[in-house]
Amino acid sequence: RRAGAGRRARRAAAAACAPPTLSVTVTDGTKGGEQVGAFEVVSGEKLLRDAILEEGISLYKGFAKGLNCGGVGQCGSCVVDVLEGAEFLGEREPVEEDKLRGKPATCRMACQTSVGQGPDGPGGIKVEVKPNV
Repeated sequence: RRAGAGRRARRAAAAACAPPTLSVTVTDGTKGGEQVGAFEVVSGEKLLRDAILEEGISLYKGFAKGLNCGGVGQCGSCVVDVLEGAEFLGEREPVEEDKLRGKPATCRMACQTSVGQGPDGPGGIKVEVKPNV
């Protein structure tokens, strides 16, 4: 047996058991829909807010950058518009239904939206931060 063959087999087995990842593309409504980021996230591990902020992408407008609720669903300033891949996001939470009343059904609160709670398999989502809705 060649040296390293066992290591390669263990890596291959670990990759086969690894949870799926989703690609996330982020555009900015205040920049005419310009793409401002693209990254991968492990399915089911993060809220959309956390994933976006960890990538250094600006999620909030104006004073909300410093005066948001920190992701507990109280202020509604982390609204995103889901342009593609809504099936890969968790169901809308009751707090979202209340805070997003009157907004399009494609709008979500990033702090309440789990990524990767939809169908298994490869996929991706595209969201717009700071949408003009």
